[in-house]
Formats: sequence, C-alpha cells, structure tokens
Amino acid sequence: MRPKSSTADSTWAGTEQILGHCGNDRGQMALTKIDLRNKVAVVTGGGRGIGRAIALRLANAGAKVAVIARTENEIAETSRLIQQAGGHARPLAGDVTNADAMSSVFSVIERTLGSVSILVNDAGIIGPIAPFWETSIEEWWRVLDVNLRGAALCSHLVLPGMVTRQHGRIINLISGGAAFSLAYFSGYIASKAALARFSEVLAAETKPHGISVFALAPATVRTAMSEHSLNSPDGKKWIPWFARIFDEGLTVPVERVAEFAAQLSSGVADALSGRFLSVTDDLELLLNNVAEIDQENLYSLRVRKLPSAVASTKFDAIRKGAEQAG
Repeated sequence: MRPKSSTADSTWAGTEQILGHCGNDRGQMALTKIDLRNKVAVVTGGGRGIGRAIALRLANAGAKVAVIARTENEIAETSRLIQQAGGHARPLAGDVTNADAMSSVFSVIERTLGSVSILVNDAGIIGPIAPFWETSIEEWWRVLDVNLRGAALCSHLVLPGMVTRQHGRIINLISGGAAFSLAYFSGYIASKAALARFSEVLAAETKPHGISVFALAPATVRTAMSEHSLNSPDGKKWIPWFARIFDEGLTVPVERVAEFAAQLSSGVADALSGRFLSVTDDLELLLNNVAEIDQENLYSLRVRKLPSAVASTKFDAIRKGAEQAG
C-alpha cells in the first residue's frame, strides 16, 4: 500500500530540522588547529563516503589511521589516498559484527600502529525502507547488528586500554532522525536512537577515566547509502520527500562532517561528552554555553511531559542525582 500524498507532505514537514542542513551562516568551524600526531585512530566504515572523509582528515591532522570495512579494494583506496598525501594508514578488512574478526583486527592495530586513542564508529547500513510488517525480520535485525552491535563490539575492544591509559575518545555516527519518528525507516531509526543512548550512558561510565564519547549526527550527505535511499524503488515509493533534501540544496558536504569529527577527536569539545550533536551545530556556541547545557540537560534524548503531570518524587530525585553523578 502506497502512502497518500498528504502523508508524504506531513512527513516532509520539519524534515530540514530533523536531518539538518549546512547554511553559509551556520555552524562555522574555526575552533582550533588540530594536531593528532602520536595518536592512533580507528575508523570503521572507512572505505567510502563519510568514513573515508573522516579517515583522510584525521590522517591529515597527523594521526596514524586504521581503516576498517568489509570491501578490501575500498579500504585500500582510502589508505592509498592517505599515504599519497603523506599520511600513515593501514587497511584492515573485516565485518564489525563478527566478534572474532574484530578481536583479530584490533590486535593487529595494537601491534603495528600502537594503542588506540580515537575510535570512530561509522560503519552502518540503512536497511529496509518499508512498513515494518512488510520487511524481512532478518534484514531488519541486521541493521541493528551492524549499526549498534558493531559499534558496541569495537568500543568494547578499545575501552580496556583507554581506561588503563586514562585517555581516549569515541565518536559514534548516529542520525538526526534518531530523535524523531521517520516512518518506513524503523530499523535504521531504532538502531541510531539506541546508539545515541548508548553513547550517553558510555560517556557517564567512562568520564572518571578521562574518556569522552560523542554521538554525532552527520545530517544528510550525498553518499552511496543516501543515493540508494533516494533512487531505490522502495525509497521512491515510501519516502518521496527525501528527494527534496537534494533538490533544495539541504545536503551537507562530507568535508564538513570530517572536520567536525576531527574537532571532537582533538579534545577541544570534551566538555560536551555524552551529548547528541549534529554537524549543523555551532560547536563554539555550544562550548560557550556548557553550564546551561549541563543544567538543562540539553542535546540529549528525553521524554517531554506536561508540567502538571510531572510529580516531584523521591524517585525523581534519585534519578536526577544519578544523571548528575554521571
């Protein structure tokens, strides 16, 4: 059953806010010169698109970069581009959902490049675009396996070393849609919302150990994945509004995402650890308002209630205390 045009129109309403865009006067980034020399960075999904751009930018800042993805020729090309520019890269093929494979990959990284300082979990898939009940449950669950479990596995492998060294940064690529109900993307949205909340909890757990964790929404970037959503039969059928983002120039340059990730990797934004960030945010503005962000718990996933329905209870006090302790 195809959605009526009114549904498509209502879905479009607010999509610019949901997915974000990069205007000339928004979120300009000139915070600091980034120096990642003597740092080892790992980028999953680094064979193309956003992952490749981030890997190139981190290498440009001096980091030794391990590039992980399933397709060998793609990660080889990313590494070639890094080395051609004078950087240091190592391509490592592997599936982020395979615990044994990732354990071997990270052992190679530790042995050949050194201890991991920066982990960027970018590996991800869109999955089925359709009403939930019309999708294959195996394909639907595969989205959570890649987008959530993959990030969790890689984080689990680097965190013991980061805790020992009392230093490290993890950047999880999420989606602005994780904060909204975008119909026909249920697997993707569920996985990214879970990853955003995982990032927030992980930030609270690792804060005493000098580790920062960020959830970063890249807005809409023209990549192979977004092109599939745009041009596939299911994409044209169920999310026709998606084409307007491209037609109306609301996409974000991939270099913008890479620069934002590099800023987070540098440590300049550690005060925002655990926050739900977007590359359309003005990072300098956020850093100048950290006290208010912390006080009001902004840039996080929360349930909003009617003021009259919110009771001040001992349980609420305990919960708030736990959040503040984190």
